[in-house]
Amino acid sequence: MVLQDVEFTQELSLILNAMSDGTVDVDQYRELSRGAFIEENIDLIVLELHENSFSNISSMATMLDTLDTEPKIVLVCDDSSIKRAKDFAELGVVSVCPLGLPADLVALQINSILAANAELESLKTQVKNARNVAMLSMSASSQLGEVVRFQEKSYAISDFKRLGDMLIGSVNLLGAHCSGVFNLGGEKFYFGDQANRDAIMHHLEMNKSKSRFVDFEDGTLIYFNEIWVYLSGMPVPGSEEYGQLKDSIFPLIESAGQRAHTIMAERAAAVAERNKSWFLKNVSSGFREPMSAILNGTQLLNRRMVSKGAEDRDVQILSLVESSASQLADLIEDLLALSDAENIRVFKKSFSISEELGDTLSLYERWAGSKGIDFSANFEPRELDVYTDPKHFKQVLRSLLSNAVKYTDSGAVSLTMEKIGAGPSEFLEISVSDTGQGFDVDKVQPYLKPFVDLDQETIQEGDGAGLGLSVVVQLINQLDGSLNIESEPDKGSCFTLTLPVYKPEGAEQLLF
Repeated sequence: MVLQDVEFTQELSLILNAMSDGTVDVDQYRELSRGAFIEENIDLIVLELHENSFSNISSMATMLDTLDTEPKIVLVCDDSSIKRAKDFAELGVVSVCPLGLPADLVALQINSILAANAELESLKTQVKNARNVAMLSMSASSQLGEVVRFQEKSYAISDFKRLGDMLIGSVNLLGAHCSGVFNLGGEKFYFGDQANRDAIMHHLEMNKSKSRFVDFEDGTLIYFNEIWVYLSGMPVPGSEEYGQLKDSIFPLIESAGQRAHTIMAERAAAVAERNKSWFLKNVSSGFREPMSAILNGTQLLNRRMVSKGAEDRDVQILSLVESSASQLADLIEDLLALSDAENIRVFKKSFSISEELGDTLSLYERWAGSKGIDFSANFEPRELDVYTDPKHFKQVLRSLLSNAVKYTDSGAVSLTMEKIGAGPSEFLEISVSDTGQGFDVDKVQPYLKPFVDLDQETIQEGDGAGLGLSVVVQLINQLDGSLNIESEPDKGSCFTLTLPVYKPEGAEQLLF
């Protein structure tokens, strides 16, 4: 079952059916209900995890608690959310994939999970059929329990050494010993018997092309894509005990390999995120100084030309240059904020809205005027004093107003602010509305991500780089606020921000 776009679902369905000879049924659901799980016997769910889906997934967790079955979950995460995947381990997450992974690789992961589940179901059947034999029943139950315990505990592990040590411990509890390597992206991470490391590594390398299982008098080799294991202390090959133990260890090792693959993906995502932040911070800082000089120079020239009675056309051209420079300065500030979004420091203090936003509102009023559109700003009450972070508050307003003016060619842009509630429940409600291009709210999610894959046609139509609104969302989260978006193509948009502004008694500046 896939909560994803239709095209991805169809592609995934075709690949899975080919892998499983048509025994897997893949469906797409826009909404989840208790009846769907019960009536359609859903075994596995694929969810796309992003910042605005956390509450929906938490709601689903509440529903799953009411079910007798426990469907497995595969998370598909974007770069900024993959580190949050561990927060959902209790939901039954068995694998995490980065967003944008090709459907055939996702299908391979899912097929491996289904195969492991099939093995587990096989073990359960064996235990059930052997209940009249007390010793066999007790042994099979303990082995199966160890497999389940290993899978549950592995979700919290984020390094290969700990994962290898836990696999060794679980295999020991089942009555055998193991050493091996995690084989990931051309790198090998060894775990187990250090004294015989070279010999075991050579043994594994020499026999990897023979089959999934290779039996010797003194042990068994097991090969998966992400993990190779040497087992010793096994029962005599061909015996009932040997088959039972191998059936238990098989999903245990496969689970360890899947978790190792996820750890590697998480590390790669973290490195990519750090590199991206470094690039954005350094490039944006380099742009900031010359852009400030350009902006200050155009503002000074504009004032001189107005005072000396220059021609209206020249004044308008310089005003356009000033507004363009201001937009570039805003973009540079957005890039800097985006590069360090996770390390945002919030400093709250009391300040006057009208005093803090005077220059900002004048700038956007001039920009709107140069485009021939009306601009209005209304506060209720007129002199508003609030308690929040002024720097990030201005940055949020600047991004919202910039988008409103930028994407409005005729009509009006308006800003309204109103205090609601009192005491600890005191909030500031801010609305920025426009009569501009608008967009389909059902497709708003790409606008909230840091980087949007825009084709050339989209860029030419004026969708831009998709940075401002992403920064707004992250800043609003840091300020404990919420954002509501209403929009319709060709009819305009309205962004409503609700921000807590209550000042605790005796507090003037708080650091979070």
